[in-house]
Amino acid sequence: MQHLMQGLMIYYGLLNGLTFFVFGWDKQMARAGRWRVAEKRLYLLGALGGWVGGFLAMTVFKHKRRKASFLWRFVGLAFGHFMIGMSGWFVYVSCFSQDF
Repeated sequence: MQHLMQGLMIYYGLLNGLTFFVFGWDKQMARAGRWRVAEKRLYLLGALGGWVGGFLAMTVFKHKRRKASFLWRFVGLAFGHFMIGMSGWFVYVSCFSQDF
């Protein structure tokens, strides 16, 4: 179990760092009037678990906060990811933990 938790912490740490970086990169490209990161890629990063980094980047870089359609979809992805994670935790605890 400890290896699983360590692996998940590394996965989510790296993914959220990458998501934060990609949002920042997209903001810089928007300011420069250059090539942008596709919204579907930003959604994908959030859906894979990088939603914390995405929300942090939206706050720090003030990016994608005014576009309501993007924001609501991203919130939905974050909520969905959170609920799947909580469901997985509940199943694990119910099936494998005797202390619950």
